[in-house]
Amino acid sequence: MNNRLPEHDAELTLDRPGISMALSFDDESRAELQRRDERAEAYLRRVVALTGAKHKRDYCVLEVGKTRFIVLGSHITRVRDVTDSMCQCEHTCFYLPSQYMPVSEKIATALLQLKNNPALFDGWLARKAILKPDGQMFADQPFFY
Repeated sequence: MNNRLPEHDAELTLDRPGISMALSFDDESRAELQRRDERAEAYLRRVVALTGAKHKRDYCVLEVGKTRFIVLGSHITRVRDVTDSMCQCEHTCFYLPSQYMPVSEKIATALLQLKNNPALFDGWLARKAILKPDGQMFADQPFFY
């Protein structure tokens, strides 16, 4: 995973319409972020060993029966039947309550959930929609990212 952090005492500025924020990284906060990422990587290695998944560079591949899941940080691809070369892929995204957790931890969480219940993917796929502020779906609006 990508563990690059700003240089010593660097300042990161995020500018978006209506939002302006500056974050400062000192040695102590850089060290804490590094430890958090290292713990997340170790957790992912344990989950990969437990589930039998294959850890690639920035993603993991989990096979459950004939189904293959390719899990990235917040995106999952499913191939229903890996023995059928004509089988199409399905893609969806998933979100965890804390989007600030390291990518390795997000991948590990998805691997555990899919290993225990592969049908969860269908629920994630069905929720592909743009939501109004009150939580209701816009009619006939697929979710694109």
